[in-house]
Amino acid sequence: MLRFSQGVVSFPHAHNDWAEVLSSLGGIGMAAFAWLHWGAWRASAQALQRGKKEYRTAVSAVLGALTAILLFWKFNFPALWTCWLVALMAGIIFAPKRKMQIPVIATAAMVVSAAVFAFGFSIWNASADRLNVLGRRARAQGRPREAAAFFASAISRNPAKLAYRLDFLNTLWDAAGDNDIALAAAVASASDGVRLRPRESEMHRMLGLAQLRRGDVDRARTSLEAAVRLAPSMRQGLMDLTHVAALQGDTMRQDEIKKRLEGLGGVTNGS
Repeated sequence: MLRFSQGVVSFPHAHNDWAEVLSSLGGIGMAAFAWLHWGAWRASAQALQRGKKEYRTAVSAVLGALTAILLFWKFNFPALWTCWLVALMAGIIFAPKRKMQIPVIATAAMVVSAAVFAFGFSIWNASADRLNVLGRRARAQGRPREAAAFFASAISRNPAKLAYRLDFLNTLWDAAGDNDIALAAAVASASDGVRLRPRESEMHRMLGLAQLRRGDVDRARTSLEAAVRLAPSMRQGLMDLTHVAALQGDTMRQDEIKKRLEGLGGVTNGS
């Protein structure tokens, strides 16, 4: 999905599982994905018909709830507990068909386990978000050290979340000046982000900017080149790369990027 992105910050997922599978795996992958869903609900319907009458109301309610949750997740941001539903559907399809029933106790246990997992994940994610909000408040109030501590704590709880690292890096840059220790911490944090999310273009861009702030122009260019390879339409990354090329005296690369920006309708700032 990255190549379809036109924004400054790109995210390597369509926020829609159907569009993501179609763009990543093509028509065959989409057909297999659709078959998984159809097979799961068909097998569930057959199990309902064969099951005991006194269980049908409860199982129908459970399946209806799962369907509603699945529809929400399929057309929204992908979540970890979606994997639980995929595993459940695969189990329904490939389970032995003889005397196939869905005992109420087993069904309830599966639903409760998913609910507990979802609740625990939500609490964990909310605690990290709260720390990040506190960091933003401290930064807005002119307390950069306290803000950096909050952002660092948020990153330690959810290391792969891009927004936390962006806030942390911006706070370090605000207070760094020529402080090499702060700049080194920014490079280290951005490098860790790239390691965790190597397909995230904005993370590569943040690493390039951190390296540039530290005066490492060559490495900054390498990181920025990686960012625009992942997201060719990322205007801000192209503009940053133009600046680095100018510092290196690479007029050929400057002209090439300028043409790309003009093709995107981007601002070239006279570069």
